[in-house]
Amino acid sequence: YALSKVKRSKLIISYHSLRYNYHVFSSFSRKILHTIFNNTSHFIVTNSEIKKILITLGANENKISIIPAFLPPINSESSKDKFPGEINYFINIHQPVISAYAYTLKDASPNLHGMGTKDMYGVDLLVDICTILKRKHPRIGVVLCVTHFNDEFVLKSLRLKIHDNNISDNFLIYNKPIEGLYNLWLKSDIYVRPTLSDGDSVALREALLLETPSVASDA
Repeated sequence: YALSKVKRSKLIISYHSLRYNYHVFSSFSRKILHTIFNNTSHFIVTNSEIKKILITLGANENKISIIPAFLPPINSESSKDKFPGEINYFINIHQPVISAYAYTLKDASPNLHGMGTKDMYGVDLLVDICTILKRKHPRIGVVLCVTHFNDEFVLKSLRLKIHDNNISDNFLIYNKPIEGLYNLWLKSDIYVRPTLSDGDSVALREALLLETPSVASDA
């Protein structure tokens, strides 16, 4: 905002996600937001819920455009060729296959209550799901892709829980970037999105476009 004033340029703010509980904002914070919003040329948001929040905080409704961040994936042969062999092997020896995505295992973003959480993506729930379903589906496989891995301690704790629940052979954590990640949803029987809070899930939209049955938390 300050830089736009110095440069006398237009300010455009894009919100992909807005997890803050705006009800807990102080009157001082609201005044700052109101000043910035009054001097913003335009807002881009990914869904109508974020638009409602911005209007509540003082944004001009006529300056808000809803533009989802989702772009349909291009199903190319090159992305299939580069798909990790480790995941392909895991998928081939398990049935059914559940896939899930987590940006990170340790996230400090505020949830719906305005507080940070280490398990915003519901990874613990995925472990519980696998443990319960293995009783009736011994060959079940869960693939969790983490594209921005950032905490060795959390990963160690997670692997320990997986081991203690006797699902080490059924649960794969892949923590490297993947080109054409949507190929995993295509190869899966179900895509699961058990987040505690969410903005606008590109991965979920990809799974739905590829007609992969999907289950998501009401977040």
